Formats: sequence, C-alpha cells, structure tokens
Amino acid sequence: MIPLTAKVLDAAEALAATHFVYTVYAGELRWLPAEKNPSQWEVRRDEQGLYFTDMFDREATWFGVFHGKRFAAAGRLVRPVNGKLEVELYQELPDHLAWETKRAEMNRLTLAAEFADSPALMMLVRSIFEYTAEHDIEFLVEGVPDAAMKFAERIGLTPLEPALYFRYSPEDPADSSVMYMDCRNAQEMRNRVTGLDESIAGSFTFFA
Repeated sequence: MIPLTAKVLDAAEALAATHFVYTVYAGELRWLPAEKNPSQWEVRRDEQGLYFTDMFDREATWFGVFHGKRFAAAGRLVRPVNGKLEVELYQELPDHLAWETKRAEMNRLTLAAEFADSPALMMLVRSIFEYTAEHDIEFLVEGVPDAAMKFAERIGLTPLEPALYFRYSPEDPADSSVMYMDCRNAQEMRNRVTGLDESIAGSFTFFA
C-alpha cells in the first residue's frame, strides 16, 4: 500500500498543484471563476495543460499531500496583496481582522474525489497549521463554501458573528462564509495539531 505524504511545496510542485486544483475544480466540481473577477483568477495553459493563476501567486505558499507521485490534496496560504487578503476582495472583514498585519488566508483547499474517505485533507490542514505556528501568523482566515462548513468547524475555524456571506461568482450555487482562527496561543495551536493527528490515525469521513 502506498502511504500518503504531506509537505510544503517547492516552486515546481506549486505549479503542478495549480494544475491539480484546476483539474478538480473544472473536471470534478464543474466550477470556474467568473470572468474579470477581483482576484484576477483565470485559466492559463502551459506545456503541462491548463492551470489556475491569480494576483496572489507571488504571496502564496503551497502545500500538498501525495499518493506516490500523484496529488491527493493541495491548498495554499496567502499573505495580503496591496493590503488585502483574497477574501476581502469579495467581502469586507470586521476591523479586528482587517487591521491585523500578521494574518494569512487558507484557500484553494482541494481534494481528489477518490481520496474523500482518506486522511488526505486532514493531513493537508495539519501541514498548514504547523507552518502557521512556525511563521508568526496570528490570524488565519478562510472563505468557506456552505458544503464545507462542518469540516471547517471540525478543524477549529470559527464563523464570524454576525455571519458574513458572499459568493465568489454570481453563478455559485450557494453562499460562502468568512471563518477565522486565532493562532496567537501556541498551546492551543499544538492542541489543534494533536487533534488532527488523532483524526489522521482514526477513521474519518470529512463531509459526513
């Protein structure tokens, strides 16, 4: 049996991840970003095929979970560009998050359908949380689609009160909402990673 492995990606692997994310979004989810969107999120082609690119590429750190040489899951952390995280281009954040300088956004979390009942997505999040704790990030933000709300709560993200709902595209079938995590307490972050380890070791269905 080939084990799953998680890692922070180098530049070549990060580019491969954008191809993987495109394949899942366009092929499995049947979703593409709207034209002329605020993120400058678009599809391009290179010698490896179609991939996603956007204005946050230069501020992105990518993470991947591999099954052998194949992606099982991928996602990224982005720092602000021109003072804003990507989600802020679609939904204004409350002051305590908008004014925070040590913040990052977790997005493009992508899981290949064949690994839906594996630990791949939890391993991806664990890798991101470890990186967050080691790189002086105090607040983590994510725009969470309605279908992923339960998973986001399981990994420790908190919805804003009052809730903030938005859509990345007018054609989105459902709203997304802004969720966040306060990462300033080192012991709480260690506890979150420990909790993820327990989920990885056990049997866990992510979208049940």
